[in-house]
Amino acid sequence: EDNEWYRAKIRRNDREAKKADVVYIDYGNSETVPWTRLRPLTQPQFSVQKIRP
Repeated sequence: EDNEWYRAKIRRNDREAKKADVVYIDYGNSETVPWTRLRPLTQPQFSVQKIRP
């Protein structure tokens, strides 16, 4: 845990354990994290951008 924020997509929620399996958008790796470490991406500067090939 490096106390930084990373964009991630939630793949699965575990309601009993209050954890989510996430895939990091910019890196491709995955991890199970507690809900307390998740925040919604509502600010435009964090949105996914399309990059031309």
